[in-house]
This record gives sequence, structure tokens and C-alpha cells, in this order.
Amino acid sequence: PPAPPTPGTPQFDAAVQQVLVEGTNLSDRDLRVVRYWDLGPGSSTPPGYWASDVGADALRNAPVADQASALALVTTATFDAGVATWDAKYHYLLVRPVTAIRSGASPQWLPSLQTPPFPAYTSGHAAFGTAAVTVLAALFPERADEFYDAAAEAGDSRVRGGIHYWFDALEGTRLGAKVGAAALARAG
Repeated sequence: PPAPPTPGTPQFDAAVQQVLVEGTNLSDRDLRVVRYWDLGPGSSTPPGYWASDVGADALRNAPVADQASALALVTTATFDAGVATWDAKYHYLLVRPVTAIRSGASPQWLPSLQTPPFPAYTSGHAAFGTAAVTVLAALFPERADEFYDAAAEAGDSRVRGGIHYWFDALEGTRLGAKVGAAALARAG
């Protein structure tokens, strides 16, 4: 992905302010959505969610051989998205919103989600979800809107939860779409 906004620039400062405002003013529904997409310890985690929960549900009535090849394609796409995401995270080394917010606007502020111990840019949730749903939408075009809405909600939940900037989610989504399309192209 392209470089994120540089800390101290107006675009970065606006993104920090957005996280502070959205992360501080969550409705009950927003908080439920944020917690649903947390997918932390005890869950199948973000990549596993798309294969074991969404993919397996979509494939429930397919023949076993079709299930196996489709799930292999979904998991390959999500894990390739993970490689691309972590490459970006450690290339750009962008601080998490909580660090930027607490060092400036609100020294006591905390996000509603636990902040992961690795750089922010890009959003893994956005990349994993979009890579998986790009594949799933190709396999089940009649459910494409449902899949893409879920992936968008997952990426957005990380901004509302206070652990990502909007551009983390946007570029994670773009990255996931490219990875999902590449997985489909490789699979034919």
C-alpha cells in the first residue's frame, strides 16, 4: 500500500481527531458491533472467522470436494492478506491512535478495544475480511452484498473501537481486494 499520512500533518491530525470523537461517542449498537468484531482470544481470530464461520456456512450444502477447494482458496487469500498486511505494518511502523491521542489531545483516553502490540497501518481486519469476501463473492455472487457489508463493518469496527485510523481500514480493504483477486486469478 502507499505510505500513510505522516504524523503531524493535517491529514494525520484529522484522522486522530476522528478516532477520538468516534471512539468516545459510541452508541450501544456501535459498541455491540465493535465487540462482535473484536475476534480476540477464544475466537477463531479474523482469518479463521472468514473460513470457519462465514465460508463454512456458505458452503454447507456444497459437495465435500467443492467445500475443500473453496475453503483452501479462502484461507490462502486471508493468509496472503496477512503477509501483505504485516509487511506494511513493519515497513511503515505507524503508531496506534491511542499513542497519538494520549500524547496530545486527551492524555487519559483509552480505546474500547485492547490495542494490539504491533503497528497500525494497514488494518488486518479490513485486509483479511476483504480478501476472503472477494473470493466468497466470486463463488456466491448472490450473497456478494452480504459478504462485502460484513467485511466493511469489520474494518469500520476497528476505527470505532479506537485502534485504527480510517486510512488503515481503507488501505487494508484495498490491499485485501487485490490479494483476493490475485488468489482467484491463480486458482483460475
